[in-house]
Amino acid sequence: MKEKTVYIQVDDMEAQVSKSMLHFIYNDGFPEIEKSDDAFVMAQHLLVVADRHKLERLKLICVDKLIDTRKVAIVSLRLIGFPGLKRHAHSF
Repeated sequence: MKEKTVYIQVDDMEAQVSKSMLHFIYNDGFPEIEKSDDAFVMAQHLLVVADRHKLERLKLICVDKLIDTRKVAIVSLRLIGFPGLKRHAHSF
């Protein structure tokens, strides 16, 4: 019996974000990213995806990554639904 390949097209997520989400699901950790600016951007994207797909642990990891940077005040204004970020943004 010949196996059939099935493709799923996801229009609202970049390929690298999808790959990073799968990395978390299979490895239970944030993917290694060389540049801190790239890690910051990826954490922003993954936080939105984690919220959409109810990946609570990934949300916590992303919030921690964002809190570790000085850009947290800017991000918290965009992501009002994440009280952990808002709380840290007010402390700057």
